[in-house]
Amino acid sequence: SFAGQFHQVVLSYGLVLGIGVGLTRDTSTLMVGQYFKRRRELVEIFLVSGSGMGISAMSLMLKGAMREIGWRLGLQAVTGVVSTTFILGMFYRSASLYHPQRRAILHLKSQKRKIKEKNKNQDDKPPFFDISCLKS
Repeated sequence: SFAGQFHQVVLSYGLVLGIGVGLTRDTSTLMVGQYFKRRRELVEIFLVSGSGMGISAMSLMLKGAMREIGWRLGLQAVTGVVSTTFILGMFYRSASLYHPQRRAILHLKSQKRKIKEKNKNQDDKPPFFDISCLKS
């Protein structure tokens, strides 16, 4: 909305929105893989179809906002709505927090870590790059 001509806004908005939507879609697909194990294919079908419906809804919203309040304020309003996906994305939590056997999994992970540390202590090799002098 700081551009002087409309084609500058469309170019920059399309570039930034395209990169942002691409990153959001990839991360949401990864999160689906963490939360759903059994019916993952079905959930991914809904995810992919939802992104198509979201693109359609956003184009209608952009068109309506530009018609009602002008192209500058309309683009700012749509940008505000899209930026809420960033804020909501910060509330994603790991699926392992909700696992019914979470304590057993954490115990197994700690046991593996202890074994790895024990083996590491036995195989003390000098590092390829010694950066111990940089530690404070």
